[in-house]
Amino acid sequence: MKAQRSSAIKLNLNRFWMDIRRDAFCYLFLAPFLICFIVFIVIPVAMAATLGFTSYDGFGSLHFIGFDNYIGLVTQDIIFLTKALPNTFLFALIVGPGGYVLAFLFAWLIHQLPIKIRDYYTLAFYAPSMAGAVALSVVWIAAFSGDRVGYVNQFLLEMGWIEAPIVWLQDPK
Repeated sequence: MKAQRSSAIKLNLNRFWMDIRRDAFCYLFLAPFLICFIVFIVIPVAMAATLGFTSYDGFGSLHFIGFDNYIGLVTQDIIFLTKALPNTFLFALIVGPGGYVLAFLFAWLIHQLPIKIRDYYTLAFYAPSMAGAVALSVVWIAAFSGDRVGYVNQFLLEMGWIEAPIVWLQDPK
């Protein structure tokens, strides 16, 4: 029974590594995002979590003190207890449910308008959320243009990795 289980695990691991090797080119495209995510999100969060359990003055070495920082924050810091904590909870209560209530209210109000002007109000409320997607599509179209002017094709041609420009956005492969 153990032999079957261990061979099944080996088979799954081999299949996993074969899939990774097959899709390595895709991971190359994911790499810039993953690197930025790790450098600007994961590392700072891990450092903040580490510093929360230490005593550090910015010049010396870290001294692990456990939960003493948090105990002092909750029991001794008057500004935290009277200003920061209530403001945080108030902000969370207003922004979270308040955002949903306002969105529903505006949708209901727009639905009550005459059909002739309803589209204009819908566009006015919805257009700002689309601006980022439109800007991103313009950037991607410029980068993956199918001629020699496209940034990716120009780079690949200059490096000698391709002979002719690739039509990225129209090729189903």
